[in-house]
Amino acid sequence: MKIAVIGSGCPTCEALYNKVKKLKEEGKIDAEIEYIKDVNELVNRGIMGSPA
Repeated sequence: MKIAVIGSGCPTCEALYNKVKKLKEEGKIDAEIEYIKDVNELVNRGIMGSPA
């Protein structure tokens, strides 16, 4: 499984990423985690605002 946290780098996005990362570290999920906050990448994915 792959989980992508997509956001602008705001405190809410950071908190979500940290929660997901902690779940992985605790072995509660088996996933590749990606945090995307690059504006160009958001646009390439068709995301024009967040939350998405």
